[in-house]
Amino acid sequence: MLAKQSRSGTGELLMRAFDAGIILVTWLIWKQRNARVFEGHAVLSVNLCAAIEDEWKSWQEAGLTSSL
Repeated sequence: MLAKQSRSGTGELLMRAFDAGIILVTWLIWKQRNARVFEGHAVLSVNLCAAIEDEWKSWQEAGLTSSL
C-alpha cells in the first residue's frame, strides 16, 4: 500500500523507467553473486556500478527505458 501511495503522483513513463532500473540492478547483482560463488570471480563495487551504468545506456539505446 505504501509503495502504491508513493508512486501515485509519478507519471507512467517514470514508473516504468524506475521499475526497469530495479530489475536491471537486481539482475546484475545476482549475476555478480553467481560469478563470485560458482566461479570465484570477485568484482569491485566500482566495476559493478560501471557495468550497471553501461547496461542502462544499452537499454536506453534499445528503447527499453526512458532517460531519467
